[in-house]
Amino acid sequence: MLGRIIFEALDYGIGEAEERPLSHGLETLIECMTRAQESGENTDNESQSADDEGIEKDAEDDHHCSFREVARVSSGLHL
Repeated sequence: MLGRIIFEALDYGIGEAEERPLSHGLETLIECMTRAQESGENTDNESQSADDEGIEKDAEDDHHCSFREVARVSSGLHL
């Protein structure tokens, strides 16, 4: 959620067709934060979280963005 808020705040006041240039580090940080949010939104039925063998369907899609990762990425940014 925080990644989405930051992204929208950066776009505030510019036209819909315009895109604000972001540094690579800031873009990486926002992508990490929004990817974590999007992976938390389950669009599939909760009861279908595993296939027939009991393997979780989204086992490889475990994207999360910890505070430690945010701090690591943001430490290299000059904001």
